[in-house]
Amino acid sequence: MGKFLPIKNGLTANQLKIIAIIAMTLDHFAWLFVSVISPIGQAMHIIGRLTSPIICFLLVEGYHHTKSFSNYLLRLGAFTIISAFAYTFFISGKLFPIENLSMIFTLLLGLISLKIYDSKLNSILKAIILIGLIFLSTYGDWSIFGLLFILAFHIGHYNKKLQIFNFAVVGFSWGLSAVISAIINNEIWYFNLFQFAVLLSIPFLMLYNGKKGTKNHFGKWFFYIYYPLHLIIIKLIKLM
Repeated sequence: MGKFLPIKNGLTANQLKIIAIIAMTLDHFAWLFVSVISPIGQAMHIIGRLTSPIICFLLVEGYHHTKSFSNYLLRLGAFTIISAFAYTFFISGKLFPIENLSMIFTLLLGLISLKIYDSKLNSILKAIILIGLIFLSTYGDWSIFGLLFILAFHIGHYNKKLQIFNFAVVGFSWGLSAVISAIINNEIWYFNLFQFAVLLSIPFLMLYNGKKGTKNHFGKWFFYIYYPLHLIIIKLIKLM
């Protein structure tokens, strides 16, 4: 973790994860209970934009420091399947059919993309596989940009300024694409400006001190368990 200068009161990986979980919960709650065009809805979604950059950033950190890539891959694969049903239930109120996959699927593809990027395959084959993974990511939440966040953080991993610059370019593109999409679909474009709030994650990422934080076995699994569970609970509350 040499790319990070010591920050006396900086944020650990676990603290960043807690921030992301709180932001994600507010965001998902807002999608079901608060109008996106209301001030409260916009505020909740702005906070919610912190989630994807932080989680993608932590995935890259996990990739660089995991003791077993295969176990990391299997863990994401297993929870991709579990979360698929929870995400479908959150979206439609049903467990089937599964039409779109959750962001865990995007993270799984992101982890694979990092392995491919670092492999000794020739550049053309790498590009073909990465493009294929980016295409597959369209079936998951956060879609193409989630995968691009992961690659952006990875490419600049040992250069903090480059890492943040790469992310800022992709993050700005995320917001711009949301506005353009709204215009194309004859929607009110300025209600999509909250997507630019992914850039608000930069100060939090800059405060990362390179430390994992409190070590405990449950903490390692908490996010994987919390993600599908909170989707189910929020939807059940909505259906009551």
